[in-house]
Amino acid sequence: MTSDLSLDPDMSHAGSGDWQRVYEPAEDTFLLMDGLARAKVFIEAAHEAPAASGDEQSEEKLTGTEPSERKSAETKPLLMCLEVGAGSGMVISYVGKLFGVDRTVCLATDINPDAAELAQRTMTRNGVVGGLVLTDLVDACFDRIAGQLVTASIDPSCNNDTTVV
Repeated sequence: MTSDLSLDPDMSHAGSGDWQRVYEPAEDTFLLMDGLARAKVFIEAAHEAPAASGDEQSEEKLTGTEPSERKSAETKPLLMCLEVGAGSGMVISYVGKLFGVDRTVCLATDINPDAAELAQRTMTRNGVVGGLVLTDLVDACFDRIAGQLVTASIDPSCNNDTTVV
């Protein structure tokens, strides 16, 4: 659990069968979430630069909605967040809640179809806008996020492969 329990994603939809096929959130998950919470001020400060021309087109491309349909379009710039290896979807859902579901678009990747499905359920359950891409790292979505990415997270501790690349 994180220091602000109200931001912890609701995981009540996940059952024991899910944890047979998907990495179950553990201490490393909560440490990553705490680190993101501590970095929030710095991430937001880096992103609060004046809006560049074309931001409305970028927002429509990322969300599939007109900028006027999202409350945040008039107040703060849209945040694009990425998690590589989403697993249960707990971290990407936390990021969406941390920065505000009304101003955050969350994209996650996983190579495991069961993890991608559970992560999408977790995002939906927690009201987080975004989607999952079944891919290794970010190959399948690089063109979509180029120039838009605000923050990215990856938790390498859940990988049992000890091969160093």
